[in-house]
Amino acid sequence: MLHLLIDTSTIKSDLISKKKFSTSLIRLEELVKNYGVKILFPQSLQKEWEDHKEKEYKALQKKLNQDKDLLNKINLPNFPAVKNGFEKYEKLMISQIDKFDELLDSAIKIEISDQVKVKTSDHQYNDLAPFKHKKNSVKDAFTIFSAMDFCELNDIHDFFMVSGDVNDFTNQDSQNLKIHDDISNGRSVEINFYENIRDFFDEVEREFDIEFDTDPKYQVSSSDSSESADIILTDQNQPINQQLTQIAQSELFKTLNFIPHHIILKIVPFKSSDRTLFRKFNLETQNQELFDFFSPLGIKEWDSSKTDFKVNPKKD
Repeated sequence: MLHLLIDTSTIKSDLISKKKFSTSLIRLEELVKNYGVKILFPQSLQKEWEDHKEKEYKALQKKLNQDKDLLNKINLPNFPAVKNGFEKYEKLMISQIDKFDELLDSAIKIEISDQVKVKTSDHQYNDLAPFKHKKNSVKDAFTIFSAMDFCELNDIHDFFMVSGDVNDFTNQDSQNLKIHDDISNGRSVEINFYENIRDFFDEVEREFDIEFDTDPKYQVSSSDSSESADIILTDQNQPINQQLTQIAQSELFKTLNFIPHHIILKIVPFKSSDRTLFRKFNLETQNQELFDFFSPLGIKEWDSSKTDFKVNPKKD
């Protein structure tokens, strides 16, 4: 049986994704449900996780409200694709939080003992790891010392730990990220430390010949995600120049002084397929008619002393 300690920074950065359902979370579920991995969850992490969940819910609601306010201003709130994008983003975030909570149901909850508090105070007073680089590492100390004490009391010889706080927990001169001597000296439990949770998964996969199941049932497909929701402001049966005129005369232009590129990407006719990209100053589209319309034009270098911006015929 493997025991795994994951700190809050890793949970936030690797297990909760704003783009699609976290592959790392899927792989963690596979380990917990099918390979008997036990998550060590000290009381210090429990408090941090609950605080983080509350912040995520508040941030989610704030983002949704801001996006809805913007779309109300540009008269787009009732577009099915837009509404669908809101719902999918909200579902994505909540489903990942709920999934991690589900995995924590089987986690080993560890109380912070008096011995751990004393050891933490001693390390802080004497500038020992994890207090060598910052004094506010009490929660980090509670977390690692609680896990170590639990394992030693229950005759568990080693456990895995994933944390981005390399400076706090490891020797600076160690290329293999070994736990700092201040923490490991005199202890019988061995800690296998990883900075990146994907490295941990890869190691477990090699060691125990595990094939992780990243079932697509968790994924948000590109055709359904809010990133690909089309914004149709034009009559697509009209010539391309008429479509562009309709966009320029829409409430979108009347309300905004500029259009962010992520909105441009969704506006038909720029969006005529599943693949429309924005890279710095380039907007790529597969709409040949739109490309042909602009191809005779050349861009004149902008003179910052003037307020106008001219487009001249392209010279061969």
